[in-house]
Amino acid sequence: MHTDSLPARVLLIDDDPVVLSGLATLLRNAGHAVTEAESGSAGLASFRENPTDIVLTDFTMRGLTGWDVARTVKAINPACPWCM
Repeated sequence: MHTDSLPARVLLIDDDPVVLSGLATLLRNAGHAVTEAESGSAGLASFRENPTDIVLTDFTMRGLTGWDVARTVKAINPACPWCM
């Protein structure tokens, strides 16, 4: 689990490539390990394969929305405090 003294493992999900790239750059510059996904389904596949401390998602994506992603992430790992 993430603590204030350690970088977080962040899963960033957004279907806008400009937003995705910009946020990923900001988070990496802050020292965090970032995995990018360009859709809700790609984000969920990544979440299932890679340990994640925090999931940041766009809620208005086409296909699987961020709300769908959030519900599924919480169902997969209810102990993830920053995955909601």
